[in-house]
Amino acid sequence: MNRFLKVFAASAVTGVIALAAIGPATSSAASLPGCTPATNISAIIDDSGSMTLTDPGKLRSSMVEFIAGSGLMKGKTMSALEFGSAGSPGPAAGVLVAPTQIGDAGAQGTFTSALGVINGDGPAGGSVGTDYDAGFTLSNTSNPGANARLFLSDGAPNSGTYNPAGPSVNPVVKTFVVGLSVSDATALNQIATATNGPPVFTASNTTFGQDLGITTGDVIASMNCKTPPPRIVDQFVRAKQVKAHAFKATGTTADILTTWTTTGTVIGTAPTLKISGPGAVAAKKKGKAKARLQNGPTFSAVHLTGLKKGKKVKFKVKAKTLLGPTTATTQVVQ
Repeated sequence: MNRFLKVFAASAVTGVIALAAIGPATSSAASLPGCTPATNISAIIDDSGSMTLTDPGKLRSSMVEFIAGSGLMKGKTMSALEFGSAGSPGPAAGVLVAPTQIGDAGAQGTFTSALGVINGDGPAGGSVGTDYDAGFTLSNTSNPGANARLFLSDGAPNSGTYNPAGPSVNPVVKTFVVGLSVSDATALNQIATATNGPPVFTASNTTFGQDLGITTGDVIASMNCKTPPPRIVDQFVRAKQVKAHAFKATGTTADILTTWTTTGTVIGTAPTLKISGPGAVAAKKKGKAKARLQNGPTFSAVHLTGLKKGKKVKFKVKAKTLLGPTTATTQVVQ
């Protein structure tokens, strides 16, 4: 299991989320006109040697796994492959997950298990170069029905002959490009622009915290043809401090994603923040909203179902354990 994620467990918290306002309601992300939602996504993951330096925590895997488990991706299809460079002992690219239905705990478990081989050594070990064309060529053949791609890399290709008019844009498939600790984004920007994708998303290589957590929420929203969700920023200075928020439901489901970074020197642990809602103890009254909780070292996520469109939903962000002043950023993706 990826150390940055917990697969949704059967014992995940299920509770009632009060449908009443508390404090000012957050605004919802707006729909993008003329946008076609991503329904079949090919995740193309850079596993070249440089990624051991630019993404030592394997955050690219964490992002793909998180998207696979997000309730807002339910009913969609996603595949995954890794690429490096051609040569001994194997090919430049390899399939990790064939097209699979996503949006639940089972799908996330499938991707978590398969992406465990992402180690900065290419598809067969020892393949350390970066051959973009190999990744896109395999994407075109392994998931030809994809109407979107998720491309994760640290920047410039340095193996093979990258062709800006080649398999990355032929055929044209809308590509959501994520750059991790990028120093040269020239090729990444070309791919995003030529495939009519959104501007390149960027994240650092520190933790699955502020940067990548926020980026994940933005990518999920964009794939669902929504503008990036508003960001709620909370400052915590003491343990057990609670911040109350609310939003108006635009449908029957929503994901609340809170991320944070460690402040000061912390070895082997991180602040633990928990999203909680009134009635967090299991309640099984028919027709009530329910919540499914997922926690990680620097993120907490709740998937809500059974919401009523137009109703205000209140929730709390709580500093359960605090090792120093901490900034937490929350997004409501719906």
